[in-house]
Amino acid sequence: MRKILIVEDDLELLNFLKEKLSNRFIVDIAEDGEIAVKKIKENRPDLLILDIMLPKLDGFSILKFVRENYKGILVILATAKDKLEDIKEGYKLEADYYITKPYKLEEISKAIELLFILKK
Repeated sequence: MRKILIVEDDLELLNFLKEKLSNRFIVDIAEDGEIAVKKIKENRPDLLILDIMLPKLDGFSILKFVRENYKGILVILATAKDKLEDIKEGYKLEADYYITKPYKLEEISKAIELLFILKK
């Protein structure tokens, strides 16, 4: 079963996503950037759902860390940052997908499915 790490400081959204995705994936969670980096090092997920605005270490820094140190981890930036310059920065740092809040569960689920299909 594929492993997903959800990095989100909105605990309600974090727990909702964990509950909804746990029936198809092994799901781990992190509430801040430092915990996320620790869990990436320990568990190496197949995919990250990554907020940008996080305590301790922002999502762009985490994405940069992942791209410099790990091959093959898929990254979905899931954020309220909807300005074009933020979206461009996310893709410049090699995010695989960028989705803006609020989003529907079906939308992020389809993005996850698509990325896993394309990775095969």
